[in-house]
Parts: sequence; structure tokens; C-alpha cells
Amino acid sequence: MAAADLPAVVADAATGNVLYAARPLDPWRPASLTKLMTLYLVFEALDAGDLGGEESLPVSGRAAAQPPTKLGLAAGSEIAVDDAVSALIVRSANDVAVVLAEAIAGDEATFAALMTFRARDLGMGRTSFANASGLPHAGNVTDARDMAILARALLQHFPEQADRFAMLGMSHGGRMLPSYNGLLTAYAGADGMKTGFTCASGYNLVGTATRDGRRLIGVVLGATSRGARLAAMRNLLDRAFVDGRADGPLADLTGPAPATEPPVVIPPAACGPAAEEEILLTGRSAPAARAGIGGWGLTLGILSDKAAAQGLVASARKRIEPAITGGQPVLIERRAAGITRYSALLTNLSQQQAVSACRTLRAANAYCVTLGPEALKNARAMWW
Repeated sequence: MAAADLPAVVADAATGNVLYAARPLDPWRPASLTKLMTLYLVFEALDAGDLGGEESLPVSGRAAAQPPTKLGLAAGSEIAVDDAVSALIVRSANDVAVVLAEAIAGDEATFAALMTFRARDLGMGRTSFANASGLPHAGNVTDARDMAILARALLQHFPEQADRFAMLGMSHGGRMLPSYNGLLTAYAGADGMKTGFTCASGYNLVGTATRDGRRLIGVVLGATSRGARLAAMRNLLDRAFVDGRADGPLADLTGPAPATEPPVVIPPAACGPAAEEEILLTGRSAPAARAGIGGWGLTLGILSDKAAAQGLVASARKRIEPAITGGQPVLIERRAAGITRYSALLTNLSQQQAVSACRTLRAANAYCVTLGPEALKNARAMWW
């Protein structure tokens, strides 16, 4: 789907006036954008005194069993509310979403009903939630307009929490975990909010940015890659900052009669095991065959610590952005002689991007080797 065809909305955060809209009412799977409503209810609970920022919340077996992305909390452990909020924003942690849901409502199903009720209360007429995380469920439905309404409500109702959406990382278990929101480092003035991905929804993004004292809210749904998602958002925000003309409030936004069911953006057969941010491969098999990665890539180093390998990729991306955006982070795990090592890669780049990126990284004395498509497909290659 071309960027111009994506469901999208740009609105002025202060006035709520629409500056751009395309297919704003098309039903869509929210994926982890769902966590914006989870956060709204958490902020309400904090504001009401029902939760305290330093309060420790128990991790149930159900929460610990959630699929990635997650912090990997153990059943029976605890996490502070403030840390849980950070994990939801920075790492889109599904286990943490359930911890918070159970703390507020007793169980996730009841919490999801509260989420949908609050959506109606905020004017999100086409949105419903079935869980706190956005993991695939037929009951999770939204549209671009409703997500813009939710983003604005978060900024308006909880201004003291707004800076948290701009966090570039968080510390957990002695590790520094980078944010999944690439807009924060790839767009001047970006200051939030949340990414989302499932195969059905594609790559979604709610982003906010402030220039010359004016904050805009952007929503892009259904991109087929992280790079396409980021490029679409940057283009929309650029246009709106320069030539955005108000076209009425979000609440009055209309459009062509949408389909009754959300589309499947990436069919399951074509969708690799990508999480929000990285692919982790194990064993000696062709990366391209295992994960659906392709194009050109960079190998950035081999480390014995997974977090350090993740940090290596995050550091490399910061060095090459905003000149080069997108790419698919990949970690390849291999155990030999009793030692586990992780190769850090960035793939799905064009040849020009890969060559330019490596040139930039080497100029900063960082290790980098370009990998052509055939190298990525070669199961016997020794570069990793």
C-alpha cells in the first residue's frame, strides 16, 4: 500500500482541528496503539489516588505468560507502577499491560470493558477493545480519527505525563532498553507517542511533534514496514507544519463509507516472526528464509550479551538517522563451546542506504560490514 493511500490523520493538539485526513474512518486493528488507552486508564487511577507511582504491583501467571514483546517478568515478582508505565511506553510490554489491567480492574476482560467505555466517553465512536495489550483479537478495532482523539485526550487531560512519551529508553534489570519509537530520533521536534505492529494491522504509529510552540498529532495506520511508517509520518507532519489548513474538529471528521471489517495488511503466510522492534533468530539457518528479511544489510558486531547487541543496533541507528531511516533490526543467536553470542544486524535497506550507513559508522570508528542480498540468504555464510 502506497504511503498516500494509508489511513491517516494530522490534527492540531491545542484546537483539535484537522489539518489532514485520508480514510480516517476505515476500521483497523490497533495493535499496540491499544496501550494508549491502557495508559489513559492508568493515568486516571494515578490522578484519583487509586494507584501510587512507587506502588509495587504483583505479576500473575497470566501476565508472565503473555507473548512478546515483553519485559519477561516472572510470575510472583513485582513491578513498580512508574516502571510499568515506562515499560508500556518505551518497550510496549505485553506482560506489563496485563499487570496494570489486573491491578486496576481485577482481570483483563473487565479492564477491556472499561477501556471501551472510556473510548465512548471520549468520543471514539468506532473503537472497541478486547484486551489491554493490542495482541490479535477480533474485538480490537479502531480508526485513525479515534486514535487522534485519544492522543489529544492524553495530552489535554494528563499534561504532567506528556514528557514520558518522549523517553528514549528505560533501565530494567541492570540493562538500558531503547525505545521502539524511531520517530523520536528521526524527526526534529518529535515528542511522543506510540508504535504498534501485528501482521493484520501492519505498522501503525501515533506521533506528536512540536515546532515553534505548536504541537501536532499524527496518526498513520497500515504501513508495510517500519521505514514506510516513519517516512509517511515525517511527510505528513512536514506538510502540516508548513501548510496545514484547519478543516474542522476531529469530532466532525467524516469520510467515505468504510468497510465493515478491518483489512489484513500482511497475510500470515507472508509475515515473519517480527516483534515490535527486532527479530531474534536461533541456530544456523538462512536469516532471509527464517524471518522474511531481505534487501541489503549491515553486520554491526558479535557480542556475548544480548542487551549489548540490542544497544549496538540502537546506537548504529541513531548515528545514521535521520539521513537513513527504516531497516529491520535482527539479532542472530548462536551457541558454541558453551558460549552464546549474538550477531547484531540491520537489514531491509537499499544498496545505497547500506553503503552510506557503513561509511558513516566507520567514520565514527564503529565496526560495520555491508551484506548483499545473496549473503543474507546464504545459510553457510560465516559473517555472523
